[in-house]
Amino acid sequence: MPNAQSPSIYLRNRFTLQGARNAEFLAGKEQLIRSTLSHWKLIAGCGERALRLQRNLPEPALQMLHVWELDSWSLLYDSMYELSEAKWYRQLGDAVASENQELLVNFTSGYGISPRPLWRSDDSPGYRYLSEELMLSRKTTMHAFLRELNWLAAELSRDGFARTWCARQITGRPGLICLLWQVPEHVDIEASLDRLSDQRASAARYARMMQGVGDLRREVLQPMYTERLDERIRSGEAARIVQLPETNGVNPTGAVVPVGSTLS
Repeated sequence: MPNAQSPSIYLRNRFTLQGARNAEFLAGKEQLIRSTLSHWKLIAGCGERALRLQRNLPEPALQMLHVWELDSWSLLYDSMYELSEAKWYRQLGDAVASENQELLVNFTSGYGISPRPLWRSDDSPGYRYLSEELMLSRKTTMHAFLRELNWLAAELSRDGFARTWCARQITGRPGLICLLWQVPEHVDIEASLDRLSDQRASAARYARMMQGVGDLRREVLQPMYTERLDERIRSGEAARIVQLPETNGVNPTGAVVPVGSTLS
């Protein structure tokens, strides 16, 4: 009898940024991506403001999030233990005002999931995210919800929506369903949702789907430059991308230090 496929494991990192510390934050995230490249995968990085290279947002406590796919539970523990010893990792923590980490697993086979597209340029990703968090009503089964979710994805795809990520929390608020949709930047998200509830062909089914949801929270999020860093690093760019003054450097030599290694 074949073994059941192991679920995909995700770490969702919600955090708020210190005001005017964007460069230090991006420098630390660049090091994190390089250090975990072989066993962490960045699914998405986004927030309430568009964080870009060489843009230093002054507002305090901007809400941001990263979603990472992990190789295994044990590797997460090992990675975090080793990273906590690195000076650059502690400096990254200084650029963050608050942080909350949640573990999730996928609840679909992966069918209909679209990896995030490449950014059009350093300044323009070309898309936004619609984030959804929901709990099912007690009368709704996961199987029934997945059927309606696939229908919803097909309807929204007419306007260019694509599912980037679907998962269910196992820590924080167990059972909470979390989704990220890619939406082309020119698409009016509110108008697309209004179409579902207003048009005769979809109104009844959309209303029935929403009746199966206990509570729902939606927000529009802007991609942040960590996605672009991930692209550039995975394409083979070896030189440091985020430049800082020498006194604020990630490490004294600017060297990339993989997990498990130390600077001599």
